[in-house]
Amino acid sequence: MKKTSTASSRTERIALEQRHAQQRREVRFTFLLGLVSIGALLWYYAHQQVLLYGDAVAHINIARRVVDNRSLLSSFFQLGTVWLPLPHILMLPFVWNKLLWTSGVAGSIPTMVAYVLGALGLYRLVSARAPQATGYLAATIYALNPNLLYMQTTAMNEPLYLACFIWAIAYFDEWLRRLGGDALGGRPAERALEGCGIALAAGAATRYDGWFFGAMLGVIVLIVFVRWWRRTPDSTRCRTMTKSLIEFMLLNVLVPVFWLAYNHRVSGRAMDWANGDCSA
Repeated sequence: MKKTSTASSRTERIALEQRHAQQRREVRFTFLLGLVSIGALLWYYAHQQVLLYGDAVAHINIARRVVDNRSLLSSFFQLGTVWLPLPHILMLPFVWNKLLWTSGVAGSIPTMVAYVLGALGLYRLVSARAPQATGYLAATIYALNPNLLYMQTTAMNEPLYLACFIWAIAYFDEWLRRLGGDALGGRPAERALEGCGIALAAGAATRYDGWFFGAMLGVIVLIVFVRWWRRTPDSTRCRTMTKSLIEFMLLNVLVPVFWLAYNHRVSGRAMDWANGDCSA
């Protein structure tokens, strides 16, 4: 019994050391991604190209009118009814500064962070199924895409949505890998499902593509859950996973419902984002 306990503690210690080494590698990789992101911003800022997109100008102006408002109560309704609100909300801590607002950098900061997170999420996703070198290669190809390098220096919402999309897939894949047994690395499977729900909700609050993607992934999660539930005898674990599934589904549904209610409150039409005067 003592030998078994010693072997078990040694295995846990080795696993903990491996996780710490992995975390250190990810920190170094994140630092390199941050340098690339900042370098791209300095290049495009020096060439006065941060605000080339008219949509980028509109995004930072929407965020600016939320903070540049006489009434705190009406500020919330300055987000408009066409573009989804999360990108503008993330700009609020920066857009109040006149220099950051007029230069466009207020919109660059959130998308630069999203760029780094997207590349890190792709590394996590690929390295979980392939050697680490393949994960670094996939993340590097993503990070050095010329179009993305430019977009992440602007106030456009595509880099943020890409990060949400990638992390939703990464958490979903982690959930699938953990369903077969105990949690890997000390985190239970239901936490991965909840993380997937949070990433999907963020994506749904960024672009309307996220509504379609969330609905599709929600159906897949439900099918996988039903199959897993039928073959799992542990009733306690089934209840815990069911609770996480409900939270996942609620997160998937609440963002579209909130946006429809918000549109109705602002314009009197729940579908104003789709068929209103300012819609596409």
